[in-house]
Amino acid sequence: MIDAQTLLTQPQALLAHVQAALARRGGPPPRELPAGVRRAAVLLVLVHVRGEAALLLTKRSHLVEHHKGQISLPGGVVEPGESPLDAALRETSEEIGVRAQDVTILGPLDEEETVVSGFMLTPFVGSIPYPYPLRASPAEVHRVLEVPLRTLLDPRNLRTELWDHEGVSRIIYFYTVGADVVWGATARIITQFLRRVFPAAIPPDGDLPARRRE
Repeated sequence: MIDAQTLLTQPQALLAHVQAALARRGGPPPRELPAGVRRAAVLLVLVHVRGEAALLLTKRSHLVEHHKGQISLPGGVVEPGESPLDAALRETSEEIGVRAQDVTILGPLDEEETVVSGFMLTPFVGSIPYPYPLRASPAEVHRVLEVPLRTLLDPRNLRTELWDHEGVSRIIYFYTVGADVVWGATARIITQFLRRVFPAAIPPDGDLPARRRE
């Protein structure tokens, strides 16, 4: 078996590995939406850049309604009559200019609910040929980040906190990416992806050092 660090530099082997890892569990059926929660979808875009695997993340503009200035995955609300996958591809095209026909879908992840903004997110993992003529929408995206998977897998770049919300404690993940910090639902989805694809990379929540937020 190829080790994780070697996979990061072998694009075809990595994509095959990701596809197999996601296929082993597949995606669960969509959950019934709680009152006031809307369905949305996001896309984890895998690319091979500067000799290794990376994810494309976006830094949101200050013109968007939710999560201004935060690091996020391309995606948005599922419109009437479309599937979550269609929504993820449409929103990715609108936000960063990636055409749906250029995306190879590798599989789904489990849904994640945003605590504050009221969305149930369906994540998908896909890859595109790279370099790619990205076109960021200035109304939604301040800039696009190429974040090496190696950075996200480095334990020095991950910290966790224990937050209480409406009487429920939950682990909050924070990834340091250069001068930026990835947290919230985006960090939870990335953690889920890394644990599915590289099971030994991130310890279970119970083994993570999580200090309680004051």
